[in-house]
Amino acid sequence: MVAADGLAIAVGRVLGKRLPERAVKIGASVAFFIFGALLIAEGVRG
Repeated sequence: MVAADGLAIAVGRVLGKRLPERAVKIGASVAFFIFGALLIAEGVRG
């Protein structure tokens, strides 16, 4: 878990330097929506 978090932080730093801030915000919004929808669907199924 710690290694995965470290990798995610490193990738985030690299992408943060290379991508425009707007692209990062849109990507984060899409990811948040997708994971939220999946969790809601899982909860509805039981």
